Amino acid sequence: MIGRARSTSPAVRAVEHERAVLGQGAFLAASPRSLVAHYAKGNILRQMGRYEAAISEYEAVIELDRNAPCAYANLAWCAR
Repeated sequence: MIGRARSTSPAVRAVEHERAVLGQGAFLAASPRSLVAHYAKGNILRQMGRYEAAISEYEAVIELDRNAPCAYANLAWCAR
């Protein structure tokens, strides 16, 4: 299988993360009650170090499904 080489450049990674956040934002605009979209956006934001924004996404997941253990775990990770 041929895959895309992963860049180690922090600037390139930052741009890729921002594009991912924008993509998730567009998906959420179309499906605001999507657990998967909120969770994925929270993960992207957490990886970027944007913990406050990630927390709000994980809280949105928990509001939609109180039995989402991964959202609770990542929420705790961000809050530490």
